[in-house]
Amino acid sequence: MNLLPGLVLLFFHKRWRVAFPEGRFWYWMALGSIAAAGLVEFASTAVDRLSLYLTPLQVVVLSRLPFLLCKEISPETLAVITILGYAAVLFVWLNYATHAVHWIPYQNTMFLW
Repeated sequence: MNLLPGLVLLFFHKRWRVAFPEGRFWYWMALGSIAAAGLVEFASTAVDRLSLYLTPLQVVVLSRLPFLLCKEISPETLAVITILGYAAVLFVWLNYATHAVHWIPYQNTMFLW
């Protein structure tokens, strides 16, 4: 999940540097997330643990993306796309993960089928 924000940051790197001069740290985080995606085949557990430290990249890039792309796409549209993307990830996890039932605190009678 860190790969997409890392690629977005690298693709819009010039705009990012103009708008956010402190972006060098996030540039290295983006490179780390891309490298982690390439190494997942060899050391999946280590990459998974390392990716937890790279997760703030998602928050920083996706929250600043409407500002960077305000001329091409409306900020409201980007916000809806981001929310729908995360909703899709949570939907898939909640409905298809074998251990998802352990994360649901109780079964409400309104939601029982």
